[in-house]
Amino acid sequence: MEHSPRNLWRSGRQSQQSLSHESVWPFVPLVTDADHLLFGGLPTSAHRLRLCGGADDCHPQWFRSCGFGITWDNAELAGWIAAAGIRSRCHLLGRRNDVPRLTAALDLASSSSSHGEGFSNVIGEAMACGVPCVVTDVGDSARIVGETGGVVPPKDPHALARNWQTLLESSPENKEQLGRAARRRIEEHFNLPAIVAQYEKLYEEIAAHTT
Repeated sequence: MEHSPRNLWRSGRQSQQSLSHESVWPFVPLVTDADHLLFGGLPTSAHRLRLCGGADDCHPQWFRSCGFGITWDNAELAGWIAAAGIRSRCHLLGRRNDVPRLTAALDLASSSSSHGEGFSNVIGEAMACGVPCVVTDVGDSARIVGETGGVVPPKDPHALARNWQTLLESSPENKEQLGRAARRRIEEHFNLPAIVAQYEKLYEEIAAHTT
């Protein structure tokens, strides 16, 4: 599912007060100081390296992954998780229709793509919900995040894990500040009217040179 940043924000942050741990993650014991990290999409072999290589260095106590094929019936994915020794901390949610609600309840969102990324919608959507992000420097991810999160080289699971840990161990005030800055960056640079205006300007410039 794809959602506009504005819709994500309305369905997520405006109801933030109602997003209790039990309502969003009912199958996980309540741990008030636990951190929650969500992955979207089916991990590739490169994602496997990040999962297995970075797990021991990483602070989050709960890993979520959602999307088509993200279930324990996926033997290959389940094997990667077992090899990393983090099965008890992983929850595979499968395909979900309440992504805005899940996103708004996160402590951190991450994209660990190693290649082939364009404009990462999932990062823009998380930032629109006020969630700080850590991304690999692939495609437009670094440009989207700017100074509001962390950017690491692709195919470096330990750098990714260190950035997760640095952000998650920062103060609640710092995380809130980063989340607000992320939301503001999406509003200022990537909201739909601004993008439409940029396309219109581009088309006008092209037309002016061809007439």
